[in-house]
Amino acid sequence: MHSFDQMKCPLERTQVAPDGSEVRLLLVLAAGGMAHFKLPPGETSRATMHRTVEEIWYFLNGRGAMWREQEGRAEIVEVSPPYDVADITALLGGRVVMEVLATLVSEGKLGKARETETPPASGEQAEQAENEKVENS
Repeated sequence: MHSFDQMKCPLERTQVAPDGSEVRLLLVLAAGGMAHFKLPPGETSRATMHRTVEEIWYFLNGRGAMWREQEGRAEIVEVSPPYDVADITALLGGRVVMEVLATLVSEGKLGKARETETPPASGEQAEQAENEKVENS
């Protein structure tokens, strides 16, 4: 049975990857592991192809371009972290909308039934309404 290991990302690099990026080893299991890689701003890593290693990339900050090639297919893709790393932008936006709507309601600028004009009557109803106006004048 495996233990429940945990760790924080080391502040200092533990080694340098073949592509030149700084490596901070995280947890390693018999069939795989995880590491944090850092490429300093303005630097370019060397293209590296592994024979037995498969990788998943997740960008925490910064932006750039990444070249990749596999089975005769090559491409360059723009990379950057997700806009909302903490997934709170939508929650905060929803909160702002709720606060604005609540303020408008409390100030009486939203939520009241508006007075509407009576739609024009036709035929006999119009004549009756006209007679009532004349009698009231």
